[in-house]
Amino acid sequence: MIIPEPPAPLVGAGLPTLVERDPPPPPVFAVPAVPEVLPPDPPPAPPPPDPPAPPAEVATQPPPPPPPA
Repeated sequence: MIIPEPPAPLVGAGLPTLVERDPPPPPVFAVPAVPEVLPPDPPPAPPPPDPPAPPAEVATQPPPPPPPA
């Protein structure tokens, strides 16, 4: 008669899982924090060009005659 071997014990049984453990403390750096140096702002964009002026003949036309009564 063959005697079956007992099941192998689970590795890490009874130990807390990663979720249950306390998170490690944040690392402490001896180097002081250096403020971030930002590049200078780009120059502002040039203003848009003025719209083209209407043709001179349109500006010099007389007003339309009044409608007949």
